[in-house]
Amino acid sequence: ALEHLQILVFYLNADSELDASISAATFKPLCAFHNLRKLDFQSDYDVELDDVALLQMAKAWPLLEELAIHGQFNTAWGNYPRLITPDAFVSLLKHCPRLTSVAIIINWSAVDRRGISPEIPYQGFAHGALSYADFDSSTIRHVTGIAAFLSAIAPNLERVVGWDADYHIDGPDFKKYSRKWNDVHHLVKAFSIVREQGRSMALNAGVVVDDVGGSADDSREDSASDGEHPSCSDQASSEFEDSGEE
Repeated sequence: ALEHLQILVFYLNADSELDASISAATFKPLCAFHNLRKLDFQSDYDVELDDVALLQMAKAWPLLEELAIHGQFNTAWGNYPRLITPDAFVSLLKHCPRLTSVAIIINWSAVDRRGISPEIPYQGFAHGALSYADFDSSTIRHVTGIAAFLSAIAPNLERVVGWDADYHIDGPDFKKYSRKWNDVHHLVKAFSIVREQGRSMALNAGVVVDDVGGSADDSREDSASDGEHPSCSDQASSEFEDSGEE
């Protein structure tokens, strides 16, 4: 049975249509491979996935461990809408409990809010296996809210990437969004440390807990304006400036 699959879709020649795209229907035949553990899909064209297609894939691949779907997303290649929502992303995690690595574009607008919500997302659902997430050209405004959401649903995340230089360094928004995602990465790591501290404090007090979430009353937030980006932490900003990108 097929377990690992890599698909590369490149331009045949310089005259290829730059505004062409790959529809969600392209992935439907792959759902027949129920033992799939790794899918690496890379394309020179835009990939138009939506919630329905992602849910079908998630249900078809319960053993999935690595999922990567990369396409071209800057304005030179088209400007297709990001159709996958956080709901579908969480459904992917629920149906694929072994998933350790994911690379996919998400429309974060439903949870992209200033500050940290006091409500626990998705009734406390937490995916324990996911350790790496690459959100490609996903755009965000508020790093604290996004980081808190990711930390809650995937508490063991070790690396969060967005607008990676390998794909987007020539894009006009590369510096803006790669910096935001770098800040998200550092906040997710910080939330993880706070969670562990809370667990240790509870255990020392004789309280048995499965997990302890954190909250922040005075969390720093980046500006809601697309033209501004105050860093969420001096350390994250200085590290970004020193390295150029991560």
